[in-house]
Amino acid sequence: MAEDSRISIIVPTYDDTELVDTCLSSLRSTTRLRPPYTYEVIVVDDGSRQDVVGTLRELAKERDFELIEKESNTGFAATVNEGIRRARGDWIVLANNDIEFPDPDWLQNMVDCAYFSEEVGIVGAMLLYPGNNLIQHVGQFFHSDRRVFDHLFRYFPASFPPAKVTTDRVSVTGALMLLRRKVIDDVGMLDERFCASHEDTDYCLRAREKGWRVVVCGDAVAVHHEGATRGDFVETVKEEYVETERRDAELFWDKWLDKIDSEIFKNGPPRSRILVAGLASDYDVVLSTPVLRALVEQYSDRQIMVATPAPDCLVGNPNVTSIRTDEMVFAEPVDVFFELDRSGAPALHPVDAFARQCGVEPGTLLPEVFFGEAERRLAEEIVGDKRCVVIDTGPVCEALSWPLERFRAVALALSDAGLDPLHVGSPSGEPLGLGRDLRGRLTMLQLAAVIGAAKLSVGVEGVTTQLAQAVATPAVTLCGAIPPRLRVAPEANVRPVHVEDLDCLWCFERAAPGVAEPECARDRALCMERITVDMVVQACLDAVGEPLRQAPPMPADQGATN
Repeated sequence: MAEDSRISIIVPTYDDTELVDTCLSSLRSTTRLRPPYTYEVIVVDDGSRQDVVGTLRELAKERDFELIEKESNTGFAATVNEGIRRARGDWIVLANNDIEFPDPDWLQNMVDCAYFSEEVGIVGAMLLYPGNNLIQHVGQFFHSDRRVFDHLFRYFPASFPPAKVTTDRVSVTGALMLLRRKVIDDVGMLDERFCASHEDTDYCLRAREKGWRVVVCGDAVAVHHEGATRGDFVETVKEEYVETERRDAELFWDKWLDKIDSEIFKNGPPRSRILVAGLASDYDVVLSTPVLRALVEQYSDRQIMVATPAPDCLVGNPNVTSIRTDEMVFAEPVDVFFELDRSGAPALHPVDAFARQCGVEPGTLLPEVFFGEAERRLAEEIVGDKRCVVIDTGPVCEALSWPLERFRAVALALSDAGLDPLHVGSPSGEPLGLGRDLRGRLTMLQLAAVIGAAKLSVGVEGVTTQLAQAVATPAVTLCGAIPPRLRVAPEANVRPVHVEDLDCLWCFERAAPGVAEPECARDRALCMERITVDMVVQACLDAVGEPLRQAPPMPADQGATN
């Protein structure tokens, strides 16, 4: 048999048969392992009544487990230790008798988490409350100010993405815990002075003190009927039980109080990682860059990992340790998780919305990009000695768009004024018909470099506007009814074309009193229709801030109103 392939599952119990029967029935009927892994089950009775022990003997034959019968009740730690001494596996699983296993891969996933690194010595699981799919446990963290341990994400839905991440924790509950045999050889057995509580946290701290990592496996899921193991014990002997827990807590702090400022109490390994996700587009990624810089400043000892399907704008960013574009990022250990979403804060600039979610102060709303020499040379080849204007015709979305014929009129006016149009953006739709068509030919960093070499950037508010702010190129952005302060950094040389006399603010998903276009927010935006060619051309002149070859003519603006 291959090394490290046998798993010993230890189930402590006291004065109960129904919970054990339900637990083992669930375990035997659902658990599956890849070859050559096998498991044995050891039930340790903690001095139950003789009638209970007799029933357990019958269950042992029916459910195929080894039964250890203790003569007296000595508590969880001592009971578990009896099972560990009898176990034959190189992996030891502690499982309460009030656990059920709806997920057939729970055990394999825990072992796989341990194999992630030889430093991983203890693995916990995601435990759910019965019947409601809410999280009871995905590891514990330490409140240094309150000097208490608490369960992370308690009462969150099991689908909550941060809870599904495999990550380091200060401790995990002994209700379902996997141990390497090597950890037991190194750290020793559970401290039998604990009777009813704290023994699992104590053991995790002892392991961390020896250099072992304690992680929780977010994709190892089980249901925990918390408190069921104690049964009527809490009701009938409540005062005695509370006193037992008080003594356990006193013992715990006698052991650990003088070490609470040490590394083992910190919520994650040294040089732990922060995962930033939720950035679904290039636009969101660019706007996140001031926040990524602020995260590095606030968490100088952490690595910043970003998960996004649009990674181009982050290439070369010194504030980002690694970029992942696939879902496997959620299988890697992280200490802190931020899922950024600007939709919930429409009255904030997106950078401020992201910063609030991360608890940082960005210092500036200006985004940043870091293109290299190759992008710079390409931009020089495209722009050369010409005075270029980058025009992004969009659309950003179906409603927030501006007619192509109006963009053509603006391009013609600027061309007559001595600017060479460069058409960028999505390759769908018709070309401008003036200047050069670069749509679909540039990466985001190449586009940033071209904008940086150009004289001016023009377009509907979107990623091109944000790139112009990042490279300090004058820009004109068509904002519609969106207040410019929510899209433009105060220090940026950006001229917003903004319609102020509408009540709708459809983009904020608010009601639209007084607006005569009931379909405005669906497939058209009245604010964009009211932006005229002459408004955009004048904004371009103001943005450039210097005389052009000749005053550009103001072309007829079909269908537009001032």
